This record gives sequence, C-alpha cells and structure tokens, in this order.
Amino acid sequence: APLISALGVSIFLQNSALLIFGAAFRDYDTFDLIGVKTYNIGQLFFSVPQLLTVVAAICLMIALTVFVARSRLGKAMRSTSFDREAASMMGIDVDRVISVTFFIGSALAGAAGVMFALVFGQIYHFMGFIAGL
Repeated sequence: APLISALGVSIFLQNSALLIFGAAFRDYDTFDLIGVKTYNIGQLFFSVPQLLTVVAAICLMIALTVFVARSRLGKAMRSTSFDREAASMMGIDVDRVISVTFFIGSALAGAAGVMFALVFGQIYHFMGFIAGL
C-alpha cells in the first residue's frame, strides 16, 4: 500500500507541475554562467558542466558513504534496513529514520535534477518520473 500511495502522490505532483508551469520544455541557459569551452584528454572531450556534474556526484557519493558508515543516524539506517522490528526494540525511532532517509533521497534527487539541467540545458515537468520508478 505505501508504494501505491507514493506512486499516486508522484503522479499528483507531476500533474500539478504540469498545470502550474505548462508542458513546454524550459531552457536552463548555463552557457552564460559557465561558458561553452570544452577540454580534452586524449580522445576524451568534456565541457565545464559535465566536469562539474562528475565532481559534484563524486562528492555527494563520498558524503553519503561517510554519513551512512560513521554517523549514529547512518548506523540507525543500516539497522532499520536490516531488521525494522529489532531496531525498534533497541530504541531506534524507526519512523524518524525512515523520514530522514526519504528526505536525504529527495535532496539527492534534487541535486541530480540540477546536474541534469546543467549538462542538458533544459528542464521539464516529466524529467524525473522514470528515474523515480
């Protein structure tokens, strides 16, 4: 039931964005901000937005790994994912852990959306739906 509810909320939010912003693709002009210069290393060509995206993704992955491996909340997340009932009996607020986990996932999805827009230069209401499934 929670998965169906989440899918329903996702479709509702997507259609709300469609009504508010329209169906047209929106340009996200990063060329004025960053420039169009490309670099190459041998046969590998990349632009500044692509480089920023790779660096940001690596930094976010490292931060998430360190957070989950070394913080108390990360330990609670691992415990809850392994056995929810046992984690609850050990005094872990399972509902809080789940809420924080969804918040972190949403924040990472937002960062991915910004990185997508940096590289491809456009945004639209349907861009994260398939990835969210």
